[in-house]
Amino acid sequence: MPESRVIVVLGTSHRVQGSPSYPKLEDPGYAENIKRIILEKSADFIFEEASGRGRTIAARLADALKTIGYMDVDPSPELAYKFGIVNAADNPFPNEISPEEKVEEDIQREELWSKRIAEQDFKSGLIICGYLHTLSITFRLRALGFRATFDQYLPHDLLCSHGKL
Repeated sequence: MPESRVIVVLGTSHRVQGSPSYPKLEDPGYAENIKRIILEKSADFIFEEASGRGRTIAARLADALKTIGYMDVDPSPELAYKFGIVNAADNPFPNEISPEEKVEEDIQREELWSKRIAEQDFKSGLIICGYLHTLSITFRLRALGFRATFDQYLPHDLLCSHGKL
């Protein structure tokens, strides 16, 4: 039952997730943060907004641990339409998607993530997503009866173009 399940939402930059299709950003602290959450929360499942872009750090970590389930809850932009999601990738002018279209697409994506998460058998989970989804997906999961909390991992010193202060 969802009401007995715990889930931590970890908001981060897609650049630290380690997907082959994003610009590479070396950050050993990211994997350590995931391990910390898994240990502290006894997580037995990792969900991730990886959008079908390849094996991420979290996916490889779940493979290595062998006791943790893993699911990329977000369909690739090319397959999003199969789930009824407005697909910004189909827009002939993808850089000109309106704010209204982007909001609608994100609502549909998060509803799909929530459904996929609720269908899985786990006691304690971790969902990794872009930091802009952190609060909204936490609220959605709470509305489904999960004990959802959130955290963030944003290594500003690595993500920002300025030097360390």
